[in-house]
Formats: sequence, C-alpha cells, structure tokens
Amino acid sequence: MAKSKYSPRPAPQTSVWRFENRADGFTVITISGTNSRGEPTFTHVVLKYDEKDYPAYGNASVTTLVREGTKLGTMAHKLVDPYTMIVTPKDSKGVVGIPITVANSKDGKTLTQTVKGKNPQGQAVENVAIYDRTQ
Repeated sequence: MAKSKYSPRPAPQTSVWRFENRADGFTVITISGTNSRGEPTFTHVVLKYDEKDYPAYGNASVTTLVREGTKLGTMAHKLVDPYTMIVTPKDSKGVVGIPITVANSKDGKTLTQTVKGKNPQGQAVENVAIYDRTQ
C-alpha cells in the first residue's frame, strides 16, 4: 500500500486480490483486506469480460441486502487488451459509478488499479492502488 495514492479518502490497510479462471468461461474475483479503520472488507464477483452487469457482493452490500432486502450493485468488465480491463460499477439503483481501470504488468508482477473522476458528492477522486504479486 506504500506505493499507492488515495484521494480524498484514506487508503485501506491491506488488500489482497485473487483471480480464478473457471472452465465455463467465468472468472471469479475475490478482494479481501482491511479498511483504513482496521475493519475487514471483501468484494466477490463472478463475471465474464463481456460488458454485462454481474452482481457484486461486498461487506456493505450484503449487510444492506440482508437488513433491507435491497438489490445488489453490479460490475461490468471489458477487456481493453490482454493486460487491461475497465470495470464499470453500478449501485443498487443502477447509477453508474466512476470507471475503474485495472492493469496487469506484462511480467505479471504488478497490478495497478486506477479510479479517477468525481464521486456523488462532487469531490475529485484520484486513487491509484498498486499491488505486488505474492504467488
């Protein structure tokens, strides 16, 4: 996380990404870690890189789903090239969030996630998270 930059919010303490390519053509992405307050976080999505919306499970969305019966938010994934994808998040009401660019280095050792735009409060967001491969 020391190489990463988060603005305006504080950076998470830890974050681990896991990609699993299944035989049926779907990819499972699981992201787990701890936020800036030390609380556990997770995101889980099963997807294809076809720009269709797939449900995104996360600690906040699952809690709201159970408590209020609301719909889950979604993520759509588009491959730009063999190393880069664009993720388009939508909240439970279908409102599109800031696009996320995820780029893997050609040597496979570094993954960079870039989020740049304005949040719903109108604040400029510029997050660049850099992850080093551990396995």
